[in-house]
Order: sequence, then structure tokens, then C-alpha cells
Amino acid sequence: MNEQAAEQRVIAAEQARVAGELTALGRQLAKQRKLQRAAADYIATHGRHRTD
Repeated sequence: MNEQAAEQRVIAAEQARVAGELTALGRQLAKQRKLQRAAADYIATHGRHRTD
């Protein structure tokens, strides 16, 4: 029983680590989406093919 509890603690720690990494990746993706949106807006308003 003690071994099982220790194994569960190891699994819980690994899950917490992975959850932290996923949170960080989610933040990075959100920043990338924001940058891409800004770039697209800039191109749309300052592009060579824009008509005045």
C-alpha cells in the first residue's frame, strides 16, 4: 500500500509538471496569435495593394 501511495505521488507530480508546461505553452500561443493578428492588421492597412 505504501508503494502504491508513493507511485501515486510521483504520478501527481508529473501531472502537475505537465500541466504547468501546457499552461506556459498556452500563453506562448496566445502571444503568437496576438502578434499574428497585429501583423495581419498592419498588412491590411499598410500593404502595397491598398487602395486609397
